[in-house]
Amino acid sequence: MHICSIVDGEEVELPESPFEMTATGADWEAGVDFSYTRQLTEPGLYGYWFEAADPQDYATGAPARRHMRGPRVNEEFASVPLIIAAAVALPTRAGGAQLTFTLSAAGCVTAEVLNIAGRKVGMIVCDRQMEAGANTLSWNGRNAAGLAVPSGMYLIRLRARNDTGSQAQCLAPLHLAR
Repeated sequence: MHICSIVDGEEVELPESPFEMTATGADWEAGVDFSYTRQLTEPGLYGYWFEAADPQDYATGAPARRHMRGPRVNEEFASVPLIIAAAVALPTRAGGAQLTFTLSAAGCVTAEVLNIAGRKVGMIVCDRQMEAGANTLSWNGRNAAGLAVPSGMYLIRLRARNDTGSQAQCLAPLHLAR
């Protein structure tokens, strides 16, 4: 993948391009998903394109190069070093939950389970150092006393802070059905 900045209508490839990406699946007939996360800190309009390479010559046809318009980073957000994005809490078959979220920078994370009234029911992690990018936490579905919580709506409060003092917080709804 190549990342470029668009300056005066011209694409300028950023010096860190191209990036090596790895496949997240192996079903070659249905397609393979690739992913890459990068924190953009300089204001401006960004774009990206993909180029495919097949050193084993398994692919047929010419590789396509498709330019995509990327995000615009505004001046006021360019210096925000810590953001929690895409926080999702899903129930598990074991009666608990899995929380998936993305951090824009490494930081200490605290995740608590709240009832719908906002009272703390349980703790998932407290001040755990986590890396930038996609992260996953698991909750066993039990309260602070070790008892299984009843079915219902809960909130997962996720807080993060980094060494520079930047903080972020979000809530992820969770519906448990037992």
